[in-house]
Amino acid sequence: MYKNPFSLLKTSLYALSTHPAILFPFGLLAFIQLLILEILYFAPRYPLAIFFGPIIRRLAGESYMHYPQNFVLLQKWFAESWIQIPVYILFYSVGIGMAVLIISDINSQRKVRLPEIFKRTFAVYAHLMVAAGVTVGILYGFSVLYGLVMQRALQIRSISGIYFYIKMAVIYGAPLFQLLFSGIVTAALAFVIPLIMLEKRNVFSALWLNFRRYGRDLFTIFLVVFLSGLIYVPILLLKYFQQWYQAVRIPELLGVVAVLGVIVLFFVDAIQVTAITTYYLLDQETRE
Repeated sequence: MYKNPFSLLKTSLYALSTHPAILFPFGLLAFIQLLILEILYFAPRYPLAIFFGPIIRRLAGESYMHYPQNFVLLQKWFAESWIQIPVYILFYSVGIGMAVLIISDINSQRKVRLPEIFKRTFAVYAHLMVAAGVTVGILYGFSVLYGLVMQRALQIRSISGIYFYIKMAVIYGAPLFQLLFSGIVTAALAFVIPLIMLEKRNVFSALWLNFRRYGRDLFTIFLVVFLSGLIYVPILLLKYFQQWYQAVRIPELLGVVAVLGVIVLFFVDAIQVTAITTYYLLDQETRE
């Protein structure tokens, strides 16, 4: 029964509604993201402009110090890999590790003690960072590959026929392909962090066991990740068609979409990690 993706999602939602402590790590991650957004929003303004002003002028231009281009800069820099990759490796890995421990304690009917959770998580921080780095590296490889495909698609001059439809699918289907790639990678590496946190495996042993022990379950986990990830599709579409906000002269929507993205990811990540950890714990019980 636990291998039914819909049952897993239902169980995940029930666990989150009855045990709000699980949301704590994801709340911390959302706070960090919103703090970065706030810093970027005030970067062109005094007093932060004293430090960020020269950087913005050099990298983007004087116009991005003023309305409405400051909102374009906000959205663009917030999505940049040089901001999001360090956040993912340094903080996101810790948040998932903490969530796994909290869910495990709740499943074992132990009292959740956050100081102890922090201590146990930071004891394996190096392994968590490496695991997150592997995920980022694979996703970056997919991104580079898709960029090459996009460049090739833009060179297609056909205005009808199969090649034209391929071009349109590549260009306008980018958000969905992004979700698909992310879902595949997340599912493929789903149990690495639970293995590190709950079985005290080093990152390399966890990677090996992840594929050896759970490779057969990849499709089930992918469905869990993909179905829950569909909640984020509207945000992806809003980000992809950001030029419209400038056309209708409402650049503030760029900031609104960025904030909405953080909030939606808060719930998506919580659902996915809870479902994956629940799957892991139930599988361990059947093994015993």
